[in-house]
Amino acid sequence: MSRDIFIVSNSTDELGGVTGWMHQTARLFADQGHRVHAIGIHASDLKMVLPRQPAHPVLPPQAAPPPGPKCPGGAR
Repeated sequence: MSRDIFIVSNSTDELGGVTGWMHQTARLFADQGHRVHAIGIHASDLKMVLPRQPAHPVLPPQAAPPPGPKCPGGAR
């Protein structure tokens, strides 16, 4: 039975171990017949070059990081 698997990470193109792990894990799930989607929250300054284009869809990150939490009115 195949499943839809969504892997969410801070970015999908950042140089580092978490991004490599995300793409490796996505590839392993896809090789087992699952439908995998890699989702990034924001773009990275240090890009990781992948040896080949991933077989799973990689959703493009937002242009800027999401806004931080807002302080409720009247709180000090």
